[in-house]
Parts: sequence; structure tokens; C-alpha cells
Amino acid sequence: LRAFAGFELPNNIASTGDIAAAYKNGVPMGGTLSADKNRVGLSLFVWAMKDPDNAPLAKLQIIKGWIENGERQEVVYDIACGGSQLDPVTGRCEANGTRVNMNDCSWDNTAGASELKTLWTDPDYEPDEDAFYYVRVVQNPTCRWTTYDSLRLGREPPSDAPATVTEMAWGSPIWI
Repeated sequence: LRAFAGFELPNNIASTGDIAAAYKNGVPMGGTLSADKNRVGLSLFVWAMKDPDNAPLAKLQIIKGWIENGERQEVVYDIACGGSQLDPVTGRCEANGTRVNMNDCSWDNTAGASELKTLWTDPDYEPDEDAFYYVRVVQNPTCRWTTYDSLRLGREPPSDAPATVTEMAWGSPIWI
């Protein structure tokens, strides 16, 4: 998982994957980008790849936080979908139809993505507002450890715990 924020990231960076241009024109995760009241269109280039030994990726999300009227605010944006489309009304990724086989805990490799890469521009960027952005990548569901153990032991999975889990990875914030 990688993320860069900047005001002049190349428009084609998601197709080229030009990391040198990302460093030249932006700041990486964990960095601070100085706001500029003369610039609009803060963009984030985000690139995630799945673990080769695990389930495909379902979506990429950006979490933005800021203080407004003394209160902490936060909003979550879906920015890339693995195997589905972004719903134009809700702004959320539609379900990609993935399934987990509960007889052997195998997952569906036909739904989701092995890689998600996008350039996203904050539609609500305010140059005079301190904010942070961090990226979250969401994996398709897999069996929970209790389900794996139950299958190995030949028992029914516990009824008081979910049979599957949706793993996520988070990047370090970028501070504005």
C-alpha cells in the first residue's frame, strides 16, 4: 500500500505508476504537505497490491479528518473498487459478488482485484483547513480463524462469532 498527496501530481500517474513523479510532485504517507491558498485540487495517488497468498482486494478508501467548530470530523470515501463499480448515487463500491466456501475456506479469486491504483481529488478540499488523509485497503472476506480451526477439528464453527472476516490495511496519514 502506497499513497502520495500533492497539488501537481500528473493526471496519468495511475496508469503509469510513476513513483519518481509521485515523490517529485507530492509527499508520501507519513509526510506533511503545506497548504497553499493559491492552489486548489489536492489529489492523492494510491496504489495497493494484494498479498500473493491471500484473497483479492475489494476496495480502496480514503479517510479524511479535520476539526470544525472545535469538533473532530471524519469522512470516508471509496476511491477504487475491485471487481465492481462505484455507485454514482451513494459514492460507495457496489458488492463485487465474492463468496467464501464454508466447506474448505477457499475464497473466490474471480471477484476483486490483485491491484488497485487511482488518482483521487478531494471534492471538498479547503486550503485554509488543517486536515489529515489516510488510506485503507479492504480485502475480500476470508474465513475467520475460528472457522479454520473448526474445519481442522471436524466441528461446527462457533455460533457466537462471525464465520468470515474482512481484513484491512491502513497507511500512515498525510498531514495538510
